[in-house]
Amino acid sequence: MKFELEQMHDVIRITDYTISQHTMAIFDCNYKGQSSSLILEKNKRLFIKKKPIQLIRESCRHYGLSYTERIRQTKRYFRQTHKLPILLTYTQTKPCIIFPLYSSRTFENAWLNLYAIRNMKADGQYCTVQFENEWIPLPATMNVFKTQYTVANLYARNLELNM
Repeated sequence: MKFELEQMHDVIRITDYTISQHTMAIFDCNYKGQSSSLILEKNKRLFIKKKPIQLIRESCRHYGLSYTERIRQTKRYFRQTHKLPILLTYTQTKPCIIFPLYSSRTFENAWLNLYAIRNMKADGQYCTVQFENEWIPLPATMNVFKTQYTVANLYARNLELNM
């Protein structure tokens, strides 16, 4: 499942972006053969000519730690070393935790904000996730999604217990 920007309507082009509580999902998309990002927020879709992992690295630095330090922080709770959730920041209300569906090196990867997800359902060989205002098909099976979603929830729970 590929997102082709040419097929998207009402997309706002931007040159800089910091992932926040308002970010629902970030999809790797193809724009004229270049890997870029389609960002979903509550009432808008944004496009930036940066790979999702580049946005994540920049956002980690924006919030005070490097991507490597954020991954190291997560590894304290899990034995696995790939596809780990990341705590970007912690506001007064809740953390901003994002998690990948696949390896960050994989095209067609998506990063999802744990607290933006309202519901999920199987949709053929893929799954569809409900965010606050819409259902979005994901480039993953229900098993892949549920595994990553569960790991992100366990991480959030561990953070709550240790704060």
